Amino acid sequence: MFANENERDIAYSFQNNETAFYGRVLVIAEAKYWERPLSKVSANDKRDIFKKENPSFQISSYLTGTGVDWGILTNGRYIVSHTLKPILEERKQKFADLMMQISQLHEKMADGRLGVQSRNGLQKDLQRLERKSTNTLLDIKICDPAMGSGHFLVEAV
Repeated sequence: MFANENERDIAYSFQNNETAFYGRVLVIAEAKYWERPLSKVSANDKRDIFKKENPSFQISSYLTGTGVDWGILTNGRYIVSHTLKPILEERKQKFADLMMQISQLHEKMADGRLGVQSRNGLQKDLQRLERKSTNTLLDIKICDPAMGSGHFLVEAV
């Protein structure tokens, strides 16, 4: 990962010179297959290239070999559960709160003593809350960083 596109472009011009290339890298990221144990050797899994090393060792050797100070090691599930899940939980609570407000407005509108102006005002409030509740769920944008097997998006949904 690079500080910006310009640094990335400069680094790519040094791909034949590892010291110059990695000198512009801020973070090395290593993404393993979905739910890959990150602290165990997995010699029997065909998806593992390095049969005799655990991923923690791999990322450590990448950092040591390149001189980069920071590394990210993931198997996908951690990213979903620690970044996306809290956002979805917050949205779920916000949606529940809005649905409660909508229910209360419906009860008020059922009051036969309301005048036309009061009923129109409540109707506008109801429409506003319905739009807000819909947007609370539908304006979530998710980018699958790996775009491989689709496990990230499946877990997100």
